[in-house]
Order: sequence, then C-alpha cells, then structure tokens
Amino acid sequence: MDIRYPATLEIQDDGSFFVQFVDLPDTFTEGKTKEEALFNAAEVLSAMLAWRLDEAKNVPAPTPKVKGAHYIAPDAKTQAAMLLRLARGERTLSELARALETSWPAAKRLEDPSHWPSLKTLDRAAAALGKAPRALARVMLGTWHLPGRAEPTNREPHRGDAVLCGR
Repeated sequence: MDIRYPATLEIQDDGSFFVQFVDLPDTFTEGKTKEEALFNAAEVLSAMLAWRLDEAKNVPAPTPKVKGAHYIAPDAKTQAAMLLRLARGERTLSELARALETSWPAAKRLEDPSHWPSLKTLDRAAAALGKAPRALARVMLGTWHLPGRAEPTNREPHRGDAVLCGR
C-alpha cells in the first residue's frame, strides 16, 4: 500500500507556492520555489499525521485520482505507524500485545511514528495480524521517503540511508 495524500499547489502573487492537502484542510504550507513547497508539504504532512495518530484522532484515507493534485507521501516512520494501525483493524492493542507476547506499551510503540521498530518486530507484528511474513516490511521498503525528496523512491534501500536506519 502506498500512502500518498493529494495536495493542491497554487502560485501566490509574490511568486511563492502555497500547498494545501485535500483530505486534511487544516494542513498547509508554502515555499519560495515549487521544490521547496513540496518538500515542506511532506514535512507538514508527516507532522500532522503523526499528531493525529498520537492523539487517536481520525486519519482520513487519501482520496485517489484528484485532478491536478500532487500526491505527497509522509515520512517512512509515519507510514509504518499508519500501516500497522490499518493492519490491526478492529483488534485492540491488548490483543496485539498478547499475540506478540509482549506488553501493552511495547505494542503501542509499534503505532508511534516517533518510534522505529526493527524489521524483526515488524515481521512478528505482520504474522500476529495475519499478514504474510515481511508483508508490512515489503510495503514500507517500496515507499521509503528519502531526505531531500518530495516523492518516495522505489530503489532498494541500503545501510547508509539514515531514514532507514532510524538515525
């Protein structure tokens, strides 16, 4: 699953760019150039989604095929937390903790965008949620958001990627 939210991009009178998310009207930013505005949009999207996850607020699904919109991905940590939350569905965190044979706080950290679970932990969570082994990790590896890019990349990650290592 690729998590990208549609955003409109408008040129302002002074030549700067204003970005607003279709599904999150309270989430917007700007930039002097188009590239800066899209980079800022990825950062503000990540922050807003992380806040919504942390506060147990509704996180709307991205609207597909919005004409003229730019589709922007949140950072990898936020995507991981969102994917785990979606995979958990109606199961409680207590049920997930029991399935993983861990504590409730440890299960809760899996859905915390500021926490970076290991691939081994993601494997265990995927198996506990009835997903194929490495299902969540594979999805995440296909949509890594690299520093300095408004769009995720599909290249293979490597150990030197700071975002991948959680550093």
